[in-house]
Amino acid sequence: MTEHIAKPAIEDLLYAINSKSAAKLDWERVKSKSLAISEVGNLQMLRGTRGQPERVAVSESLRDHGKSLFEVAESRDVAVAKSRLEAISENCTNCHRAYR
Repeated sequence: MTEHIAKPAIEDLLYAINSKSAAKLDWERVKSKSLAISEVGNLQMLRGTRGQPERVAVSESLRDHGKSLFEVAESRDVAVAKSRLEAISENCTNCHRAYR
């Protein structure tokens, strides 16, 4: 799931947000990709996380970071979007260290 939904969305966002100004950035695309990332967090909680509070916390964090990036896209603030995307990447790295 992360390999086919979250990873491509994050890679697309990294390229878009780091290479364009607010005026040229496709904010609707940022919103779409951030919702996909958020939903991966929700879906991960459906996949056998019962009794694994750490895994639930990481999934909730991914969901919340995706939602936060969506909200930032509404305000069209590139600097804050970069910060939120960095938090998403860090969340993914931490999860993969623990569960891969």
